[in-house]
Amino acid sequence: MKMSTHRCFLKMSRYRRTTFAIITIALTSTLFLSSNTSLSWITSRYYDHRGYLMSRSEEQQFNLQEIAKTLRVPHEINTFNFDKFKKEYLTYIDPGSIVVTKDNIKIGQQVGIYFNKNAKVTVDEKLYNLLPDAVPLKKSYSTCSLVGSSGILGGSGCGKQIDNADFVLRMNLPPLTNYSADVGIKANLTTMNPSIIKKRYYYLHRKKDKDSFMNNMKEFKTYIYIPVFATSNGYALSIKVAEAFTNTKDYPIKPLFMHPSHFLGSTSFWRDNGITATRISSGLYMVSVALTLCDKVNLYGFWPFHKDHNNLTVEYHYYEKPFVPLPKVHKFAEEFSNLLELHNKGVLNMHVGTCDEQPNVVS
Repeated sequence: MKMSTHRCFLKMSRYRRTTFAIITIALTSTLFLSSNTSLSWITSRYYDHRGYLMSRSEEQQFNLQEIAKTLRVPHEINTFNFDKFKKEYLTYIDPGSIVVTKDNIKIGQQVGIYFNKNAKVTVDEKLYNLLPDAVPLKKSYSTCSLVGSSGILGGSGCGKQIDNADFVLRMNLPPLTNYSADVGIKANLTTMNPSIIKKRYYYLHRKKDKDSFMNNMKEFKTYIYIPVFATSNGYALSIKVAEAFTNTKDYPIKPLFMHPSHFLGSTSFWRDNGITATRISSGLYMVSVALTLCDKVNLYGFWPFHKDHNNLTVEYHYYEKPFVPLPKVHKFAEEFSNLLELHNKGVLNMHVGTCDEQPNVVS
């Protein structure tokens, strides 16, 4: 009886299997490239499936040149529209619950994990002892910069303008020092997804990983804002990170935990205003945080498109060029449309292009 091709392959020696595989790949590549197909086609298909933040069909709904033109027109906050928006938004959230404190949570209290259905954790002394007595942030900051990570910031020269705000919010520990001319260096409140600890720092298991993490975090100076109740796995990592900060003498960073009621209240607000996604993005949530804390909000690096208004490619992040699968849980077209509407109503101010082109920061 004849053996199958698969069984014959397995019977080969390791050397012969390797040689066979190399020849097969070479022949396949030659045949593929000879059939009126070029490497440029492969490259374009690769970039076509990077996804960025929305699909190409969604992106085609927007006129990027007109949007950029609108965003570069001198702009002021419309006090009436801002107050109207804030009044509605505050019916969904309590500003005093923006972070978890000893005032708004108790030992023994059960708290739901909002991205893991039906999962709960019980607040213990370890968590409770890491909390501030009360919210350590001002009830209101005059001007705020909220900085996204889009590659649109590359070459923008917006660093000084960003840092001129009273309070600067950033997302997911983006590198600053080598990009300060474009993104600034000031960081008052910076989010940290616990998954970063898993991916970049091996759960802080090894001393070298912990040392590397602690050294890199010094760039952010003030508060790290952690979604402790987002996922079951993230809960333990969040505690571990907070303990590392707290137990390091004279360390410049203090951990703050996101309160689930503020996140869930903000989510409900945006869903009632047209966001149909499974969950809102961290960017839209931080817009919510900025509008909770600030009288005037300037957004930088919020550009969910793969091209800019001059039809030049925009990288996903200003600091790296990762492969980006199309996300399934967010609706960035809907989110951007909402933000654009808020800009047009004078509730906040979005920036695009260089800061020399757009000196209209609200202050």
